[in-house]
Amino acid sequence: MDEQTIDRMFELIYANMNAIMPTGNTKEQDYALWRQAFDEGLQNSMRHVLYCRDDDLVGYLSYVIGEADSAIHLCELEIRPQSRKDGLTLRVLLSHFLREVGHCAACTMRTYANDRNPTSQELISKLGFEVEEKTHGGKRYKIDKDALMTRLSRIMTSRPLSRPGDRLRSFP
Repeated sequence: MDEQTIDRMFELIYANMNAIMPTGNTKEQDYALWRQAFDEGLQNSMRHVLYCRDDDLVGYLSYVIGEADSAIHLCELEIRPQSRKDGLTLRVLLSHFLREVGHCAACTMRTYANDRNPTSQELISKLGFEVEEKTHGGKRYKIDKDALMTRLSRIMTSRPLSRPGDRLRSFP
């Protein structure tokens, strides 16, 4: 993955998270912390699905298949604000993600949402995830992978999910 793409991923998450829960750090400090976590994620087999429209990053999804619990962990789902309700971006990212993990032996999918992010909590609930554990600052959720795939099967079998100029890439 090239540095420009990584920087665009940071810009997207920075804008989204700064609106939800600012850290109080400078942008450079937030970048350094994010970049360290990003690089560690790559070393730990984290995968990224990126959706671009005319070379502009519209959204991305990051996940890892946990070795300790044999679960698929949905770590990040970032969509630029103007594309959140377009009816396409979320479907494209989820469809590609489910195609990638459909063959995986893991039976459970897990994710997390901060209490200050009601939009994420609402989406997670709509997808059928159930609260597994309440934490200090949020909730951990889980769902049976096959149940989620069945629930979202119409996304995976519907017409092609693209527009002219759209590109979908996975890394690594």
